[in-house]
Amino acid sequence: MIALYTSHWRSPILADVDAQIVSISRGQPRWKLPFSYRRLDALAPDDRTWALEDRESFEASYLGQLEALGADRVLGDLDRVAGNRPTIMLCWERLEDPDEYCHRLTLAGFLGREAGIVVPELGPGDLPQREDVVERRLF
Repeated sequence: MIALYTSHWRSPILADVDAQIVSISRGQPRWKLPFSYRRLDALAPDDRTWALEDRESFEASYLGQLEALGADRVLGDLDRVAGNRPTIMLCWERLEDPDEYCHRLTLAGFLGREAGIVVPELGPGDLPQREDVVERRLF
């Protein structure tokens, strides 16, 4: 099983980590990124979910979307795009306040309940740096 993490598009950690970065957001940045990424649009909130304005309804709708896919498919899709590399699932919310909510928290909880996988938020030092970054810093 691949190691899974969540994070947000503006995280400074992403530029240097040796991992497959996967977009689970409805849109991607329009600026140049210091990393490449793959997209899994099935893990982004669908139009019906996105239109909901309160957190409780949004979360319930998104969870329904995940349950319709099933944990096996979600994990299979992540494995397919990651190629046995640690995987970081990205969306837009920074989650700087403990009361903030984002769909990636629902996804992490879903995978925990359905597959017994802990999906933490990526922190400094959680993953090794890419070789080219390590070599560049040596010189």
